[in-house]
Amino acid sequence: MVTINFTLHDGPNLISYSALPSDVGLDNIFASIEDDIYGVVTEGQSAVRISNLGLWVGSLTEIIPTKGYWVILDLDDVFAEVNYEVLGFPIDFNIQYQLEEGANLISYIGNDSVPLNTALPDDVEPYVTDIIAEGNAAYNHPLAGWLGSLITFNIGKGYWVKVSQDLTLQWELEAVTSSFGRVTLPEESSTFNFNQSSQQAFYYISEINGFTPTNIDDKIISYCHGNITGSRNWNGIYTDIPAMGDDGNNYSEGYCRIGDIPQFKFYDAENDELISLESN
Repeated sequence: MVTINFTLHDGPNLISYSALPSDVGLDNIFASIEDDIYGVVTEGQSAVRISNLGLWVGSLTEIIPTKGYWVILDLDDVFAEVNYEVLGFPIDFNIQYQLEEGANLISYIGNDSVPLNTALPDDVEPYVTDIIAEGNAAYNHPLAGWLGSLITFNIGKGYWVKVSQDLTLQWELEAVTSSFGRVTLPEESSTFNFNQSSQQAFYYISEINGFTPTNIDDKIISYCHGNITGSRNWNGIYTDIPAMGDDGNNYSEGYCRIGDIPQFKFYDAENDELISLESN
């Protein structure tokens, strides 16, 4: 058996398991953080912990290795973190995923920090149109290849993988490289901070008419109902801008709801100026 470690923050964390014990019930899996966990959400299922009764309520009753999970913590401090450990048997690297047309919330079982186009088999990659992780995303452009801030698959993370047809996926493990064709600029903390939500959208901006961003601290910020719902350093064509949604919890109150159209602003770092953006 091996121990896998997670560092979880307040609110939702999108994770997956590279090892699991024989008992995969929620009580056992989350025993080490039972005082901090509020709920767990996966594709089509969820569960909430009733702390004062020590009970889980909902359709989600156990953890399976092929799924990704939003683990939602209530730490009473947006900057707090906890260490979460699970002792289990390693998941077989050759595990197969049966993906349905559309979005699938899945785990990643493979080598760590592997570029998207390396981890995805050549016969599968053309049918993968989008991948969304916690707070970043990538779009498979038919001509330019992968675009966006999401560059690699990483152990312990969960991913929404959107495919254009039903298919079987098995992660590619033979060819591994540490050389990336794309670079994501580091995000500095700023006045444009926002809370992670389990409801996410991403908007890809190809260009801004009228001027060209030149400062590495230039950003595009999304807003809903006057609240900052996402920001991203400008990183060239098809920079992905997150817009967090209201998932019913306090940390996402006032965020985007179904049918809302976010507002976008460009932050000119050199002149410390916010410029409203419009699009048709």
